[in-house]
Amino acid sequence: MYRFLSYIKYWFRATNQHGIHSPFVYDFVTKGLYLKSSKDRFDIKEFQQFGLTKKEQQLLRKVFEYFQIELEIKEINTETFSLDKFHKKQYYSNLNNIDLEEIINTKAIEFIICKGIHNDEVSFEKWTKLCAISQATVTIDLFYFGLVFFRAEQRKEHFVIRI
Repeated sequence: MYRFLSYIKYWFRATNQHGIHSPFVYDFVTKGLYLKSSKDRFDIKEFQQFGLTKKEQQLLRKVFEYFQIELEIKEINTETFSLDKFHKKQYYSNLNNIDLEEIINTKAIEFIICKGIHNDEVSFEKWTKLCAISQATVTIDLFYFGLVFFRAEQRKEHFVIRI
């Protein structure tokens, strides 16, 4: 029931590319999320091990393609893993695995992908705390996933994007 009510709130608050004034986020939305991709760098089957729905798989593939993330299948723990060899890009399928203190003290993280930010009240509360971290300058709520960017050159903004 919580997820359903959360989706209704999300739908009313969400905007498309016309409500975005950040060039970084606008490019991501128009050239990444909303672009009908003809190239498939990733086979959608590669994402099945994460326990994602088809829509979530397609969305995650678009994020990976836009940010040119290489997926190393052999080293993946489906709960949490690094998306690059320098641990600058992180993926969490369960928000309970996120250590906020570690993120605050780590300067090397560029962005984090969080799955299930609207699954329950606890997950949404953890997402809200993650968004409140001062180093997290750009946060994007895609309902199925939350994206957190650590961009020193940008002022703090939160976006709710309709997909």
